[in-house]
Amino acid sequence: MPRYSIVIGNNCSRGVRVLDFFNYLFCWKKEENMPPVWDSELSTPLQYQKPADLLLEPKAGLIAAAFKLENGSNKENGISRRSGSGTEKIRNSEAAAESELVKEIILAGLRKTSHKEVPCRFLYDDRGSQLYEEITKLEEYYPFQAEEDLLNTHADEIAIHIPEGTIVVELGCGSARKTARLLNALVARHGRCKFAGIDVSTSFVARCNLMLSVQGHLMVDLMRADIMEGLRQIRAKYPNVSICIVWLGSSVGNYSQEDAIKFFQQTLDAVKTRCRHFLCTDLWKNEEILYAAYHDKHGVTEAFIKNGMRHALHKIGYEASSAEENSWIYERVQGVTFYQHGTIPPGAQVLLDEFEALTQCWQDTDVLFEGIPDWSSKPIDVRHPFLFYYGHLTAFMKIKLFPDEPVEKFDIMFSRGIDPHVLDPSQCHSHPQVPPTWPERDEIFSYVNATRDKILKSLQKGEFKNKSKLITFILEHSRMHHETLSYMMAQERKVVFERNVAAVSVAQLPSDHVNSMELPSTISINYSLEKSKMVSIEPGKVILGADPNETGFLWDNEYPAQETSTSSTFLVSSRPVSIAEFHRFVKEGGYDIPSLWTPEDYAHFQAKGYKYPATWSLVKGEFFVHEFQATNHWSKVAFEPVFVSLSEAEAFCKWLGCRIFTEAEYQRILDVDPAGELVQKMSDGGFEWTSSPFEGFPGFKPMPEYPEYSTDFFDGRHFVLKGSSPVTHPSMIRDSFRFYYQRQYRYVFAKFRCCR
Repeated sequence: MPRYSIVIGNNCSRGVRVLDFFNYLFCWKKEENMPPVWDSELSTPLQYQKPADLLLEPKAGLIAAAFKLENGSNKENGISRRSGSGTEKIRNSEAAAESELVKEIILAGLRKTSHKEVPCRFLYDDRGSQLYEEITKLEEYYPFQAEEDLLNTHADEIAIHIPEGTIVVELGCGSARKTARLLNALVARHGRCKFAGIDVSTSFVARCNLMLSVQGHLMVDLMRADIMEGLRQIRAKYPNVSICIVWLGSSVGNYSQEDAIKFFQQTLDAVKTRCRHFLCTDLWKNEEILYAAYHDKHGVTEAFIKNGMRHALHKIGYEASSAEENSWIYERVQGVTFYQHGTIPPGAQVLLDEFEALTQCWQDTDVLFEGIPDWSSKPIDVRHPFLFYYGHLTAFMKIKLFPDEPVEKFDIMFSRGIDPHVLDPSQCHSHPQVPPTWPERDEIFSYVNATRDKILKSLQKGEFKNKSKLITFILEHSRMHHETLSYMMAQERKVVFERNVAAVSVAQLPSDHVNSMELPSTISINYSLEKSKMVSIEPGKVILGADPNETGFLWDNEYPAQETSTSSTFLVSSRPVSIAEFHRFVKEGGYDIPSLWTPEDYAHFQAKGYKYPATWSLVKGEFFVHEFQATNHWSKVAFEPVFVSLSEAEAFCKWLGCRIFTEAEYQRILDVDPAGELVQKMSDGGFEWTSSPFEGFPGFKPMPEYPEYSTDFFDGRHFVLKGSSPVTHPSMIRDSFRFYYQRQYRYVFAKFRCCR
């Protein structure tokens, strides 16, 4: 079964990694639980409208006409056309100009001395759309079925990332057969959904209308138009509503990298702002399968391509005869890769402007705090209470964006958090004095709202021009603290759960929650690791870090790139250690075996009375596991990764005669197995502990914007974590990113695996 990966936002340093068939790219932030924006005039505390004078006027004239093949808008499509002899003449004049420009585009491609080409959009007239529909039914044409299977399986999960009120706009909607599954998931999640389909084929628009009109809570707006013209019409009709552009079918593979970047820039020009992209790209590289998919035995694909050529010739005034069409030769030329392009190059960040990025980040912050009943709560003793972080995210932005302005009381109070020495909390890096009492919630609200308004007004005035790096810097800082808030909320959930459930007897728990699985023995765990779950990784060179000139913004500890190597072959478990496996370690008294721990770790865990992971609760002899937004009996999540500290991870590994891998070994595994076929869930599902102390690469220089960000923690107590957790914002997911925590810190959503 094909799998998919969500890749969102900026600076994906490794590009899009090849999975079985498709990768889904969400080029926007994770926006679950965003406030509704159905009515553009709706006013809510969490909704940020872009000022009218920030909306740019659409481009007009021949440049815009280059992307219009046919003017298909009409009142039935939801767009009123002009009437009257004057406007009719204007329309005729525009159409003539567009027709001439289209001819020039086609002729320019045909006049090339080598690699003559015709834009792929000419494939889709009415006949071409019908032929493509036939192609999708061919056994050889795997992309359509694979994509449909993925949508059927994951539509509900995908829908989580499309906020309520968003207009889903599909480019080349066709019959919308695949998209219907996603739309149904959105209706189920949000209660209603709005869909706009764009297609050049009249018959396809009609069929799409018939298919989708049966959905009771689905509003449909269809138009026969070229992609860019359709997008401009939709933005004109819905000027202040978020748009999610859906582009399925791996059509981006028809473009060169240069043209793909240009295409996405044109979509941004068409819709201006509040724009997100959800696209599918085929990364399958098997030559035989590719050839069969695009050179089917029935000749349907050949007819499709030839029809596109006939359509293009028609546009320049030449009508090809049937005899001529039959004489055309359709073949795959070595090196032509119009159906093999699969990597979206750097530059996807242009799809989200600074206004949108900032306001969406603030919305995410507000949504998180809506889920915290008591802001004064402090579920982790070595962290500030929740309310600090609401003020901190704003104070940090203000100080960095307006460094020359006088600071206020709250600017200082909320300027920096704490990360004291776990073994001796009296030792801590520099930070503002902790106030005897924290401000009230309303005071912090006023401070935050005033600062946000100040930032938006300055943005509107153009004061942050050429400061995209600074904007990215403060956004990533906020996203990292969203991670902090999420694991703090898991600890708060634990506190509330233990308080409320302590009176519940085991007999009252659902029967399928108790003793629902046979516990693995130590021998069976060892055997599975030894025989079937260990992957051999050969030694080799690796590159740690990245080059910010190639990848965009990086934190100072991510560069300069360092070439190193792994010196010998090592074995690594194919999956992270599970809750079930760690449960056995707990049951067999692993926390009370001194030989498994360093002396200071053992003394600390014994003194604190820690006998199981921080995200677990022990109630009436039964363990429950707490996540960001859920609590389950351990048996229900037995095969999910366990989240522990490095100290606990090393003790478990020593119990089985294993160890934790190094940062270089982590990277070597990614290089050897980039698709994750052998070593699974390396980059997601939880940060991955390494045994490498956190330190700068050779040539390290502190970033001037935040010089203490890394240097305060080059102390030998912090260790490197790689990958991402279930709550990591997609813009933060890149192979060069280095998280760092103290080895005894137990609260991060961090997994581990055994290595030998």
